[in-house]
Amino acid sequence: MLPADNTSPDINAAHRVTSLVMRPLTEASYYVFPVAVVEETFQQNGLTSATDAQAVSAAIKQMWYNVSDKAHTVAGLTSHRLLAQNEQGRLLTGPRYKLVSAR
Repeated sequence: MLPADNTSPDINAAHRVTSLVMRPLTEASYYVFPVAVVEETFQQNGLTSATDAQAVSAAIKQMWYNVSDKAHTVAGLTSHRLLAQNEQGRLLTGPRYKLVSAR
């Protein structure tokens, strides 16, 4: 969610809109970055206003798609490694697995 563009005389209007819109999005299971983190990230990258941030939304979308694709690949690889059979034909042992030798 990009910062709201404030054209009203109320200096806090953009933050109020953001706080009102964020809750329904998170309740609908959308992942929403914390407002303070997003603002700080934009400021560190030279984007000091909502208009500046919205102008680079295409770059942000591309970055998000790249991160999402990479995360999907890593998750698939991890699942494969965790659920693959080991030498004995069993799944990977868990952290509380105790080897009991047969006599």
